[in-house]
Amino acid sequence: MIYWRISTAISGLLLSPMESFCYNVRSQKWKNYLSNEKDSASLSYNKVISIYEDSRKCLWFMTLGEGFCRYNPETDNFTRYDMSKGFPSNTIYKMVEDKRGNLWLTTNNGLVCFNPRQRASMSILRPTDC
Repeated sequence: MIYWRISTAISGLLLSPMESFCYNVRSQKWKNYLSNEKDSASLSYNKVISIYEDSRKCLWFMTLGEGFCRYNPETDNFTRYDMSKGFPSNTIYKMVEDKRGNLWLTTNNGLVCFNPRQRASMSILRPTDC
């Protein structure tokens, strides 16, 4: 099968957000990451909206309904972040990084500032504030 929807090239990987396919350029192998409700280290949801690489070369996967995840290359699994960890929404659209290393996330319920080193978040602006 030839897969045509490759959209992001990061750290030697070709990634396709919505279907969670990954092509490793070095090993020349495909992998499909899927959510598994019995495995808390799997991708949190099968619908990935976007993928972001921060300044520390960490890959982050934003999902349509189950928060976001950090990919752990050394163990080939994920660390999940969602409403159970204090985030205002489980739908995360985009992520950008500021000069201090904070990650800013757009969600269904406002703007969030997340410090990945401290694993702390703070909601900045909610839709009801406007």
